[in-house]
Amino acid sequence: MAYAIYTDLDGTLLNHHSYQYQEAIPAIRLLKQQKFPIIPVTSKTRAEVLPLREELELDGPMIVENGAAVFLPESISTNMAELTARMDGFYVKAFAPGMSFWADVVTGLHESLPNTFTAFSDMAALEIAELTGLPPAEAELAAKREFSDPLHWYGSDYQLTELIRLCHEQDIKVVRGGRFVHLLQGSDKGKAVRWLHQLLRSQSEQPLTSIGLGDGENDLAFLAEVDRAVQVRSDSHGFPDFAHDKLYRTKAIGPAGWAEAVFELLKTQHR
Repeated sequence: MAYAIYTDLDGTLLNHHSYQYQEAIPAIRLLKQQKFPIIPVTSKTRAEVLPLREELELDGPMIVENGAAVFLPESISTNMAELTARMDGFYVKAFAPGMSFWADVVTGLHESLPNTFTAFSDMAALEIAELTGLPPAEAELAAKREFSDPLHWYGSDYQLTELIRLCHEQDIKVVRGGRFVHLLQGSDKGKAVRWLHQLLRSQSEQPLTSIGLGDGENDLAFLAEVDRAVQVRSDSHGFPDFAHDKLYRTKAIGPAGWAEAVFELLKTQHR
């Protein structure tokens, strides 16, 4: 039996406050020894994930910007006609439109709801650093959006309801994340994981079981798609309501909980 590990980053594999992952290292080593891919499924940009991917010596795919796109290393052979785009050594499967689309959307929302939000595209890296706690260099990577433009929201609840209505008219979904409001069209962590796992399973020489780990409400879509779901305990919010036939909720928080779940599930699966 082989496993593919689909994981959220902030608050899950990475500490919500410090963005560190040291407590998860023993479990990461175990998965790499077994050659089980660790696949980020994150709201982060490709530019943000690449250094972490290199640091952890990961060589598998990644799902970025809340499921907006799947980046497949060119080492993964595929004949799928829909994978026509290539970027810096990756095949790309994009589910969401590019930044020119979002520029028009954000302009319209500024006109309809003035003084209620600041979009990522409106902020300098130092502003992003202040809002996220990221070092300035990493904030610059977070600003390199390719498929989405998150909003720092400071409007009222009534205005948020109006934002949701306006976006719904344009077939845009509004999701509140840990720090930002995300506007999604075509982006869906669940859809991206489902598409990618079907591809990986078709290429696997043995049955491929999916394990998903996340801490927030915006992870539920992809946790619903995996064979074994893990809700990682957070120190900033409770477990979101979620039902799954094979659900594990961690006792430990963040990366320590991530490691706890990996060791527990692999132990259970090999009994």
